Amino acid sequence: MAKNQRRKIKSKIIYKGFTKINDVHFDWNVKPDNFFNGFPVPPFVSWTINTDRISSFNRNILQPNQQIVWIGKDDIIQFLECFYAESELIQNHQSYHFCSSSRPEYLYKLSHSVDLLNTVFVVLGRTLDELDLIKLVMMLNKRKRVFIGPEVGLMSELARLLFFPFYPVETKNCRFWHHSELLYFPLHSMGLPIRDMVEGCEEGFSSYRDDAMFTAQIVYQIQLKGIQRLYFIVNSYPIYSLLKALEPLLEESLNGENQCFKIKIITLESLKSSYLEHILSCDDRDVFFVLNQSKSSQCLQVPINFPQKVKEDSYLGKELQFLDKQSFSDYDSATIEALQYQIKKNESSFIHLQYPKNDLYTLGLLVAYFYYFACYSSWLRGYDVLNDPPFAEFDRLIWKFIKKT
Repeated sequence: MAKNQRRKIKSKIIYKGFTKINDVHFDWNVKPDNFFNGFPVPPFVSWTINTDRISSFNRNILQPNQQIVWIGKDDIIQFLECFYAESELIQNHQSYHFCSSSRPEYLYKLSHSVDLLNTVFVVLGRTLDELDLIKLVMMLNKRKRVFIGPEVGLMSELARLLFFPFYPVETKNCRFWHHSELLYFPLHSMGLPIRDMVEGCEEGFSSYRDDAMFTAQIVYQIQLKGIQRLYFIVNSYPIYSLLKALEPLLEESLNGENQCFKIKIITLESLKSSYLEHILSCDDRDVFFVLNQSKSSQCLQVPINFPQKVKEDSYLGKELQFLDKQSFSDYDSATIEALQYQIKKNESSFIHLQYPKNDLYTLGLLVAYFYYFACYSSWLRGYDVLNDPPFAEFDRLIWKFIKKT
């Protein structure tokens, strides 16, 4: 994608906001104050993705197989599974299975039911995942296995000793894997144009820093006023899946060392079924972050047409007449307007971000935006979310108790 096209897309992203909290002003044309000048540029800005290396390894090692089983921790596997289910771009001769480390029984059954000659089991791991994943790998005796993981660690040594194909990736922080070859490798293997997402991230890193800083500052200011809950509400399942994958990072960055601030990530569809009471009773302790596409895709703009029998029915005709000739996108737009009306009525606060397209490029932009948002949010609270959790200490505890059994 050409540089001027990227800038054009960036200019279409719209921010809105509302609050009645004193001394808090929503104006995205205002640069964040000088407080942020003392913070360094986060390291993820300079990360590079070698798409040629990904393509070469995939072509030589994975493409000859008819079936690929992706194995990893829950967050990575759920995100990949969503891409596979949602993407219209996947037109591959291969079939895929997804198995998280929390489903060892499923992996066992799968390993005994697939065609072993034409199936490869690909293990996707970060440093903190290695111990959990290696115990799964040992279940796959005599199966074809490929490791994708840290260049130095348990997985790389195991691959060297047992002669497994190994693809080294740099995941310099376990929380920031959404812009790394650990994710891009399986996406490319499934035939998705990862260059779009990589370019979206790069453009986001160059263009979204001030926007994300300002949003982080707003949320911090209203949190100091007593805000206790933040709801992310989205109308796109891929964006929802991205935010769910980012949820641990967002939760930690917005809390710092304090654990009293709650976040929820929900879709418009689950709004009424699970959270309507919370929305109707929201108050000045709630803030809502709404993300939706500014112009819906064509398939969602098709009008809903009820059969004449339904229109003439004394009950259904009356109850459903407001939907007739309307589209799915009209209904979503009206739902967001109703939500914002209720938020204003209850004197809660909201931030509204609209993106132009529901594609991989936009997903990359949002990854960059929320990376900045999470990083600066944590620094505002005197906490460094770039540090890995103390997983080694917990692993040592596990080893201690294994010896007792």
